Amino acid sequence: MANELRYTLTPSAPSRPKGVLCVVIGYKGTAQGRKSLLIDGLTLPDFRYWDKRTQRFTSGTDTARANNPVLDAICVRCDELLNNSEITSPSEFIDAFKSGITPSDALTLGGFLRSLIYEMRNGTNNKRPSKNYQCYINLLHKLEKEEVAQYKGIWAVKRNVQC
Repeated sequence: MANELRYTLTPSAPSRPKGVLCVVIGYKGTAQGRKSLLIDGLTLPDFRYWDKRTQRFTSGTDTARANNPVLDAICVRCDELLNNSEITSPSEFIDAFKSGITPSDALTLGGFLRSLIYEMRNGTNNKRPSKNYQCYINLLHKLEKEEVAQYKGIWAVKRNVQC
């Protein structure tokens, strides 16, 4: 059974200075392997009014009203990353959070060609279907053959055999 990742916003993260807000990510039910990331973009946070349960500032000051929407956006981003099945460890979560894209969002050349062919065949994005996608299919097949040949070459080098 795989452990589930959980996150929390806290001003008291391990190995972090007091008075800064962090996102702490770890596996549910264990403290092992936890990672933390400092949150930038908050304006003069007053942690006397920090509510641990809601993970928001509870005062009605201008800084609390300015900081809580930032925290909402961070929580939305964290929820998106938790729903991504390609992220399986706290370090992958932190890397994806820092980069701003998820691993599934990173598009390869093959993925781009497949999406382009699909759009041309089906006429998406307010465009009519087109029949000019054959050159992209040829390019995709050449790319896939090259990847297979490269994989066989790596296998042959590791095994010291010839294909």
